[in-house]
Amino acid sequence: MVFKPIVQTRYAALVLPQNLDAFPPGYLKHLPRYNGETGSSTEDHLQAFLYFTDNMNIKQEIFYMRLFVQSLEGNVRT
Repeated sequence: MVFKPIVQTRYAALVLPQNLDAFPPGYLKHLPRYNGETGSSTEDHLQAFLYFTDNMNIKQEIFYMRLFVQSLEGNVRT
């Protein structure tokens, strides 16, 4: 019996979507921030974030993920 090695691409190139929609104008000045050390609790931050997305009329899931990362600061973000 002869075994032939199977060649597979272990690490493929990351393919990003071509047309990412823009964020709403002026979103950064209203985006709630969370650093885990001062201010609100994690539950309060999540509620504030959901309130923010509702006020900005954000409905697409990709925006939630992209914005939530930007709302984190310091050690919490890393």
